[in-house]
Amino acid sequence: MDDRSHAVMRLSVHLPNQKRVMFKDGHEEEALEAARSRQIMLESWFQLNQSDPEAQTLLYSGILYNYVYDRNNWKRRENVGGECQRR
Repeated sequence: MDDRSHAVMRLSVHLPNQKRVMFKDGHEEEALEAARSRQIMLESWFQLNQSDPEAQTLLYSGILYNYVYDRNNWKRRENVGGECQRR
């Protein structure tokens, strides 16, 4: 494990109303509606900072340590700084 490095996550960034959308022929409207309702990780991060006073005190790296991104939402980690969970 000494040879391993940190995990790197690529954040998706886009201009307002210019999300990347993939669709099959004949399903364009469904794909557009799904894209409108889905938030990318960065948008969810901005929303977390607006609604959570603790998140407002953290840099992005602190958010990654204290929260986990799951299904388009940031959730507070249950085991911050404690023991690793073993499976």
